Amino acid sequence: MKNKLYIAYILLVISLFIGVDTLQFRGEESRRFLMAFEMFFSKDYFNPTVLGEDYFNKPPLFGIVIAQIFHVLGFSEFALRVISLISSILSSVFAGYVSFLITRDKTASILTAVIFLSAIDILFWYGFLAEIDMFFTLLVNISIFTFLYSVKSNNLLLSIGSGIFAGLGFLSKGFPIFLFAGTFVISLLFTHRDKIKPIFIHTFLAVFSFSIVCLIWFLNLKHPDLYIQRLFDESFSRVENPKSFLLDILDDFKFVLTTLKQFFPWSLVLVLLLFRSKLNTDFSFQSLKFLYIWVGLSYAIFLLLTDSAGRYILPLYPAISIIVSVILIKNRSDWLNKIIYLVLLIAFIRIVAGLILPDIYIERKGNLKSYANSIVKVVDNKRLVCDCHSKYEVCAYIDMVYRKPVYSSKVRQDFDFKVSCEREEELKAVQTFKIGKDNFYLYIK
Repeated sequence: MKNKLYIAYILLVISLFIGVDTLQFRGEESRRFLMAFEMFFSKDYFNPTVLGEDYFNKPPLFGIVIAQIFHVLGFSEFALRVISLISSILSSVFAGYVSFLITRDKTASILTAVIFLSAIDILFWYGFLAEIDMFFTLLVNISIFTFLYSVKSNNLLLSIGSGIFAGLGFLSKGFPIFLFAGTFVISLLFTHRDKIKPIFIHTFLAVFSFSIVCLIWFLNLKHPDLYIQRLFDESFSRVENPKSFLLDILDDFKFVLTTLKQFFPWSLVLVLLLFRSKLNTDFSFQSLKFLYIWVGLSYAIFLLLTDSAGRYILPLYPAISIIVSVILIKNRSDWLNKIIYLVLLIAFIRIVAGLILPDIYIERKGNLKSYANSIVKVVDNKRLVCDCHSKYEVCAYIDMVYRKPVYSSKVRQDFDFKVSCEREEELKAVQTFKIGKDNFYLYIK
């Protein structure tokens, strides 16, 4: 059985890589590319820019890592996404390792890794796209579980390490690290009441090392007040504004449905397990009580108090994978063969999707790399700016082909050519390109 699970896991890992080097930038990826690309040339790793303009919405660590990858792999879709690929795989391995430490069951361990990596939103979306979420998920889970074992083993160095990883988490996504780390400490206080004093000591050390990491970054900021304020606003803008009772209930219901969709098919498996009579939860509840509390408390905060998108709870998925695998092993081990076939089917679908969807997307969206080559050929070595703030992918592909940063006209006012997603009557359009249902233009000054 374990060998079959290993094969399923390896196939999932392989499938995760299919198409990542040909799919054009999606969503926030182009912004992440521009930030890392400009860091690569400026060597300023503390004060990120996008199109040359100060960028305060996210801390710099994700861009720093990508900029270093550019030194090794060059500028490409794969180079941008490899950090998410590695983070997803390491998160699954780490979850499997923690599962083994708790259960001492190798089957539950590998099943945990399989469950995490085959969740639909990880395998088909966040697991490979150059979004911060999987990188943040890895850092959060290393931090909290390192803290757990620092308490269990009374190892002060581990608590310091936990704080360092929490600091790196803050430098990746900002204030959400406080929610995940804070609720985890609360869950330990509930479940390890004989260790309250050690928990406070280890928390103090973790907070101290966390503060050192953040202070190093803070002291190197050009505009620390603006940066911290923007990060604060960005995080707390997710706090839900009161609506009517009915609308609040509807929003909560949508959030639950989003979660079920993201964690499919394991959300369905969990529902089926919960409806099974005489469900054996003795072992899972006693051994995983702190995870139940952490997941439940964190999820309740996002559900009831925020307007966050579903991806914000991705750091909970390794723990949820552990819980589901243990419940499954203890109650329906006879399902494992069917589950392996299900995972193999999911991996096959992911491979097919990776082979065909990039071409379909380019056909629908337009070949941005080809457009960029055409633009660079016309511009040659003259001064070029890019004002496509609504479609950063246009500027990102121009950067990739041009192989040097192209800034906005706000930053560089002495230009010869401008790429814009808006009609500008005072400039002459040299070329017009189709991007989805819209156009963008190359102008000459």
